[in-house]
Amino acid sequence: MTTELFCLALTAGLALILWVPYVVARLFCWSIADVTGYPTAPPEFPAWAHRGQRAHLNPLENLAPFAALVMVAQAVDVHSANAMLAQPYCSGLESRMHSC
Repeated sequence: MTTELFCLALTAGLALILWVPYVVARLFCWSIADVTGYPTAPPEFPAWAHRGQRAHLNPLENLAPFAALVMVAQAVDVHSANAMLAQPYCSGLESRMHSC
């Protein structure tokens, strides 16, 4: 597996699990009836829940352009030059995972 595909897999995996803190916060702050329905006056979320939601939206917004770049690199069969493009993005994800 090339570096680009590995970083793409890490980004997709991170996007798949980052919804968990937000949903857990919703379950703890709201009642089950509010979670499954549409509450009229929902209680406020804690600050970490809003940060978790933003952290989840970040890889979702960046996944499509990053995947397109990786797929083009795979189709053209240019790996060494594009690995340098993928590496800073992957490093940024690692540092964000450790700082949260």
